[in-house]
Amino acid sequence: MSLIQVLLFCSLLNIPLVFAQTAEEYYKKGNNERDKRHFIQAIFNYSKAITINSKYSDAYNNRGMAYEDILDYNLAIADYKKIIQMDPHYSKAYVNLGALYLTQNKFDQAASVFKKALELKPQDDNVFSNYGYIYLKQGQYQNAIIYFSKAINLNIFNTTALSDRAKTYFKIKEYDKAWEDVEKVQDLGYSVDPGFINQLKIASGRNSSFNKFKNESGF
Repeated sequence: MSLIQVLLFCSLLNIPLVFAQTAEEYYKKGNNERDKRHFIQAIFNYSKAITINSKYSDAYNNRGMAYEDILDYNLAIADYKKIIQMDPHYSKAYVNLGALYLTQNKFDQAASVFKKALELKPQDDNVFSNYGYIYLKQGQYQNAIIYFSKAINLNIFNTTALSDRAKTYFKIKEYDKAWEDVEKVQDLGYSVDPGFINQLKIASGRNSSFNKFKNESGF
């Protein structure tokens, strides 16, 4: 959806053309609308903020995410690239662009973007997790485990990295380690894909990690 289409849509909905006076106020209004899942209105407000301040990186970034919300990936990519062009040190743009490339299975492009993100923010556990996911999808399981483990060492609450590491251990038939990661996710109050759990039960021949299995069985 183009910006012109967004503005026409807002006009049809009788959305007033003036919500606020400053770029910051439009930006905050956009955030409020996106929180309410009013993505078109959010895009409209971010665009107004950008019209007032053409170098407003946060507005470009959040508009990019709003474009992703309505599945307009080309415009999202354009916004993230615009930020990188204006402000090469804005790490969130690299993270979001890389994550978007991941959803499109563009692994080489994602890896290139994440490499730059790590240069800017070397302690970002989510970037390490995303790198691990690239290796997982490419069948490089040992490298995937290394990167998922780096993410978890930086943030023990990164349940995405834990879940994906469990799936990687499953791929190399290290079922006990897979169960241990599954249980860590569950202990943090999150669920794991039931389909994967069933696969793990069948492959391992039990319903939990070996140590937990022994304790529950009284061995």
